[in-house]
Amino acid sequence: MAVRKSVDKSAPARLVADDGDRNAASRPSGDAAGLQKRLHDEIARDRPATAPVDPAPAETAEPQVELHPAADRRAKSEDRRKQPPNAYSKVIKSLIGLAVVIVVGWMPVKRLFETSSVQAVVNATIVTVRSPINGVVGGQIGALSVGNTIESGNPLVAIENPRVDTNAVDHATEMIATHEADLAGVRQRIAGLQAARAEVANRVGTYRLDRARRLAARLDEAEARIRHYRAERDMVAADLGRLSTLSGKDGKSRADAGAMNLRLVSANATLDEHIAAKAVLIAERDALNAGRFLGDDYNDAPRSAQRVDDLGEMIIQLQGDETRMATRLKSAREELAQELEQIGPLRYAPLDAPVSGRVWEVLTAPGEQVVAGQHLLSLVDCSKLIVTAAVSESVYNYLSLGLKVRFLLDGSPVELPGTVVQLSGIAAASSNFAINPSALQKEAYRVGVSIETKALGGACPVGRTGRVVFKAS
Repeated sequence: MAVRKSVDKSAPARLVADDGDRNAASRPSGDAAGLQKRLHDEIARDRPATAPVDPAPAETAEPQVELHPAADRRAKSEDRRKQPPNAYSKVIKSLIGLAVVIVVGWMPVKRLFETSSVQAVVNATIVTVRSPINGVVGGQIGALSVGNTIESGNPLVAIENPRVDTNAVDHATEMIATHEADLAGVRQRIAGLQAARAEVANRVGTYRLDRARRLAARLDEAEARIRHYRAERDMVAADLGRLSTLSGKDGKSRADAGAMNLRLVSANATLDEHIAAKAVLIAERDALNAGRFLGDDYNDAPRSAQRVDDLGEMIIQLQGDETRMATRLKSAREELAQELEQIGPLRYAPLDAPVSGRVWEVLTAPGEQVVAGQHLLSLVDCSKLIVTAAVSESVYNYLSLGLKVRFLLDGSPVELPGTVVQLSGIAAASSNFAINPSALQKEAYRVGVSIETKALGGACPVGRTGRVVFKAS
């Protein structure tokens, strides 16, 4: 069955006649009627509400064909694109565009109400590391390159001078060796004499002990003799007393009494002799206990004791020599320490980073021969950033040292507080900056601003541009 369709330019569709003929042959009449109803509904919905429906006359109707499903979908999408835009979306888009225009346009307008610099760049002072001595550059500098971050106190490079004069050090070292050898010899002699003296003193002690025992025995012997002769004297005295009572009776008794009297005198003399001998022995014992030796053929000391005394005197003399040599050795070592302290910095000079920053320039290489005062490398002191700004004459005349300002870094929302620390005007500014202030050419007047770096988080943005705001009108 064929489907009839009136011509409508607002809803074009591709008609496939051959497909309709095939569908008419294969589909039942009910499917064709449903498809025709759907087509009329879609066309009625796509048309405006005020558009009159003008049915086509029967004599002008086109041949009725069946509409393909793919052509139906394309027709629907084209009808939707031709629908008028929504008024609400137009209002939203207009408001968004107006907001963008206001935001973008406010920034230039805002600058008109601020007193600011014409040109500004983040700057910092250059610290130049120089060689303190003549010598050869060490290999540590090979690890440094431009842009490396350096912390204060970190080692940078070492200079070594192998040609430094070391005559004074060599002389002091030789004197120390000589004094050490002499002192060692003296101490060795003292040790030998002390050992010999100890050996001789040991023999003297043995001799003193033996002599003390001998004197004790002789004292005991003398004491026994004294007791013997005292008893004999007492017996003679008793006999003499008995004879004295009979001396008047006969001549024999008187003669015996006389003989007995002589025996008493002899006994007293012998007793006194032994008492004196005991006193001699007691004197020898007391002298021995006091460290002196008394004898029949000497009255000072035996040979061994004299040897001990001689060795003691030699040891005392050598100990004096030891003290003098030790003093000389100490003086030589102090002289060597002074020479090393003086020659040390001339022979080897390690250099550490004086500030925290970045390597700006490396002017030498490992193994290069340098002289004292020669530039080795340059560092940018990132701990004290300075903003160099160019301003107009009218703004410059408004400024003063210590004025609080704001620095706006281009490309960053960070706003850094600062203080005006230099007003060089048209004069030549300090030349130890990383970026020469004369590079700012838009205005002739130069201003230096010290900024706080806490908000940068340790960054070193030397060379970055920005704008210094002095006040807002």
